[in-house]
Amino acid sequence: MNNTVKIGVGFALAWCGVKYISYLIEPLPSSIVPTVLLNILFLLSAIAIALYQVKRQQRGDDTAMGDIKNGLKAGIPYTVIVSLFIYLFYGTINPEFNQKQ
Repeated sequence: MNNTVKIGVGFALAWCGVKYISYLIEPLPSSIVPTVLLNILFLLSAIAIALYQVKRQQRGDDTAMGDIKNGLKAGIPYTVIVSLFIYLFYGTINPEFNQKQ
């Protein structure tokens, strides 16, 4: 597995852990805004750190398309893992959240 993919997966698992721990602390949160903002922060951090790692290792021509591809290598696994977790979380772990909304 590529380092950029590992970074994306690591941040995704970290966010899933934070979301689950926040649910255990407060089962019916009054607002989901903090976890949504943390999700965005983790996604952007995963992309930024992955690009930084690639730039440190890469010596030579840099193109915008190469940067986009390397950013997506970290962003897509993050998005897929978090999306599956959210689907399972609100479908099985916390289904009453949908009824409250």
